[in-house]
Amino acid sequence: MSKYRLEFSLSARRQLKKLDTETRKRVVAKAEALADDPRPRGFKKLEAAYDLYRVRERNYRIIYQIVHDMLLITVLEIGDRK
Repeated sequence: MSKYRLEFSLSARRQLKKLDTETRKRVVAKAEALADDPRPRGFKKLEAAYDLYRVRERNYRIIYQIVHDMLLITVLEIGDRK
């Protein structure tokens, strides 16, 4: 299987900056793992949107989009589960 390219949207980058260092490292590692397996164990497809998925890293959600024909994963949002 080919490895996907990973991009962070501007809003996702802003949300990452607000996280503490340890949490940021965990969230980025989880997002980078999506490049190898875009549908890891525990992922959910969002019903309201086309090709949007979410995966959790402890108390945070990572919302991302998969573009299969371009082998691209775009992280759109990162947020607390509250």
